[in-house]
Amino acid sequence: RVAYQQAIDSGHPNWAPRAMIGLGLFLAYQGDIAGARMAYQQAIDSGHPNAAPLAMVGLSPVLAVEGQTNGAHVLLRLAARAGNPRADDYAAVLDDDPRVRERARASLNILADGGDTDALNFLGVAAWREGARDEARALWRRSHDARNVTAPLLLGAKE
Repeated sequence: RVAYQQAIDSGHPNWAPRAMIGLGLFLAYQGDIAGARMAYQQAIDSGHPNAAPLAMVGLSPVLAVEGQTNGAHVLLRLAARAGNPRADDYAAVLDDDPRVRERARASLNILADGGDTDALNFLGVAAWREGARDEARALWRRSHDARNVTAPLLLGAKE
């Protein structure tokens, strides 16, 4: 934790935002969900071309599970504009149109089978929003086991 904080405090334009992501991961695995969210938000606020979109994709499923679907959509649109090639696919599971959501789930299942842990997270979000809490947690557990940085935050979701 100290090393991450030192890198953040250095203000280095490249390493500080990356350290924010690392600190978020560390805190999430320690069970400090609020601290992890704050670190991810700092990475987003940094505007770093790699760390900010990574944090946007990481924080958006957490917002969606908390019922902040609009906030999740905004982050995913920003991540897509920043060059994340899958952000639009992730956002589609939050769409109001059930046909769009179903196509998105089919697409995300293919991505998840290929090792995309963020796809697992968003499939979990879709399940959570439909009331399938056990299915959501099983997907997030798979993501966690593959070392996804957001999965610990999702696994801490409350009913």
